[in-house]
Amino acid sequence: KPANLAAGEKLSIIPHDVLHYLPFQAMWTGDGYLLQKSEISYAPSANALVQLIDRKPSETGKFFALGNPDLGDPSRALPGAQKEVEALMTLFPDAETYFGSNATRQRFFEGAAKSRLVHVASHGSVDPIDPLYSKLYLAKEPTHEGTVDAREIYGLNLGGTELVVLSACETGL
Repeated sequence: KPANLAAGEKLSIIPHDVLHYLPFQAMWTGDGYLLQKSEISYAPSANALVQLIDRKPSETGKFFALGNPDLGDPSRALPGAQKEVEALMTLFPDAETYFGSNATRQRFFEGAAKSRLVHVASHGSVDPIDPLYSKLYLAKEPTHEGTVDAREIYGLNLGGTELVVLSACETGL
């Protein structure tokens, strides 16, 4: 409430340290939740935010998604994640999507680098000691266990990518 935001005003939040655990969108403003009043986005730094604001939208590319990767244990299946991606497919009929054993690390790196919109619905974990070793869990391959570390994502060329959605456990952290 002290920020005195107008209804519909955009708000970019750059959390630090323990503030990553705070769900800003759920803050009570006195007459509603912040999410009901403002469009909220998060950025890792002010520099990254400026880069994103100055960036021109891509005219090409497609929607790429991975959902419910097969982790070799039926108790870790994510049928809701598959439904999530299938629902998005109705909005993007020419989408490139992979599920189960096809939702692999290799497909992630190939698809994310050439897509305008990327959506990953899988398991994830945060490494609070060294966040660059936080992981997304994808289907195993003969040559790799299937995990993708945050540090590896920094090496991706996402110059043509406008939006990446990580829909996994702990990805908000």
